[in-house]
Amino acid sequence: MVVACASGETEELKVLRKAANGGSAAAQYNLGVVYDTGFGVPEDDSEAARWYRLAALQGNARAQYRLGILLEQGEGIPRDGAAAAGWLRQAAEQGVVPAQYLIGKLYSRGVGVPLDLAAAARWYRRAAEQGDLEGAFALGYALDHGEGVAENDTEAVFWYRKAAGQGHFFAQYYLGLMYDTGSGVPRSGVEASKWYARAAEQGSLKDRRYLERSYDASEGVPQSVAEAARWFRKSANDGAATDDALLKTE
Repeated sequence: MVVACASGETEELKVLRKAANGGSAAAQYNLGVVYDTGFGVPEDDSEAARWYRLAALQGNARAQYRLGILLEQGEGIPRDGAAAAGWLRQAAEQGVVPAQYLIGKLYSRGVGVPLDLAAAARWYRRAAEQGDLEGAFALGYALDHGEGVAENDTEAVFWYRKAAGQGHFFAQYYLGLMYDTGSGVPRSGVEASKWYARAAEQGSLKDRRYLERSYDASEGVPQSVAEAARWFRKSANDGAATDDALLKTE
């Protein structure tokens, strides 16, 4: 199949398109990225999906991953959970770390695959052990709540800390909660407040309100009316918002 070059294309894009039309899986994947991101061409999810599919059928792992995402989200292609899971699993088995986390997520929700929390935890662990931030949090959460694995607060803290240290909002909240309740770590209001504060700076109303109480009652932090008032004002300013994502996680 030969696709005519669009007018105004750069020489690099013309060369890439020629290679993709010639059957190069790497070029097909890269051309998919071009359309996916709108780099040098108008953004076009349908064209991105078409090129990703051609590369994915040749075993290109990154194309399988990106095609899986488009199918799961229904962008440029009809939404298809089963097909998304199939491509993401192939990418995950080839070692694409974000795909390992995402296939775990699909198993945890029963999207495109049977609900299987044990399988979800296994994929989360594979991703987490290779440094994936989302995988680390998801594994910590599974261990914390005994979802698909035996409950293990100590190991949950380990993975929460991994993700929290890299700025993961929910991991910071849950690590604060572990210190707050003495789960898997010695109870510490100071440590709880530290992690709640880090999450609060990113916008969590829950953590802001915890800090209001902490500063007001000296729960793990030095008493400070000014700090309590500052967090109260931040919470009040965002009072119309809710932490929907956090509520869904719990």
